[in-house]
Amino acid sequence: MSWKKEEISRRKDLPNHMKKDIKTIIAFFAIGLLFLGIVGYAYSRTRNVIAGVSITLPNIEDGQTFTDPVVGMKGRAKNAVKVLLDDREIGVDKDGNFDELLLLLPGYNIITLEAEDRFGKKIEKNYHVYLKQNPYEIETPTIPETPDTPPPTTPLPQDQDTNQIIIH
Repeated sequence: MSWKKEEISRRKDLPNHMKKDIKTIIAFFAIGLLFLGIVGYAYSRTRNVIAGVSITLPNIEDGQTFTDPVVGMKGRAKNAVKVLLDDREIGVDKDGNFDELLLLLPGYNIITLEAEDRFGKKIEKNYHVYLKQNPYEIETPTIPETPDTPPPTTPLPQDQDTNQIIIH
């Protein structure tokens, strides 16, 4: 006899209570596997909600020094429905990406970035940055000239009695 026939014949010889125990074990295993599948799927769908809101700002670091007063604030706020940059709400696309320009004052600046998720959970990040400008560099304003008006002239000094022009 081959081993398959022996195995089949042994199974037929099992008492009924053992056959029921095997069916029960298989049923519990299937139910447990189904339960684990449901829990795993639920976790995969809600892990972002459980993790909460997060902010990523790759182009700015705390303590960074800038020479240009205009700074691009480009980053991502995951799971956020509201993002504030220095207490001003900024636009965020459906993936949480934002892109804003910020004007720094000369010297020390604090940039505050806040994000809030749909459950009211908030996160705040502060970036301490420094704008270094040459203090001796002074921009002189230019006066635009219009073609219709002549350039300003100053009157020449005249003698009041004779009305003659005085030359020194």
